[in-house]
Amino acid sequence: MHRTPLRVLHGGGRRHGGRRRYSWAELLQRAIGIEVLVCPKCSGIRRVLAAIHDPGSIARVLGAMGLSSAVPELAGCRAPPAGGGVVDVDEGVAE
Repeated sequence: MHRTPLRVLHGGGRRHGGRRRYSWAELLQRAIGIEVLVCPKCSGIRRVLAAIHDPGSIARVLGAMGLSSAVPELAGCRAPPAGGGVVDVDEGVAE
């Protein structure tokens, strides 16, 4: 099934410096290609019902959904790739 990309309207228009303010849904779509306002099962359009900020409320909602509210441990930094990370577009990783 082919889906037409969702156009998410932003709420702010242009700011003083001529820069556009993007919604969180637009940012996710632009950055990693996830359409958070489209249901992956039926392709219907989702709408935001609430934004929860209180940590206690978040824990209760996640618990009711059977999800953990524990904060995952952050992974440490990793070393650069072998060869110093220099990449030649035509040849792959340089030596």
